[in-house]
Amino acid sequence: MDAIVSWGMQERLGRITCPTLTISADEGDPPVALKEHYVTLIPGARLAVIENSRQAMPLDPAKRFNQPRPAFLQTVATSTKDH
Repeated sequence: MDAIVSWGMQERLGRITCPTLTISADEGDPPVALKEHYVTLIPGARLAVIENSRQAMPLDPAKRFNQPRPAFLQTVATSTKDH
């Protein structure tokens, strides 16, 4: 049980080097503030918050969940051309 309680990934987030979009519900756990913090630890990461959504957000209508993705993918395609 102690291993589960003490497990975390926060110290490894800075190692992520690929473009990262975190999509979060605006309600539920973990709270948006924690996800905002995680995003600051990933270089160049972005956070999209889906309003009026909860923990089962991926089960919300796909249009709402997928809405932030095209703009993110467009910026990624533009910003990584030289890599």
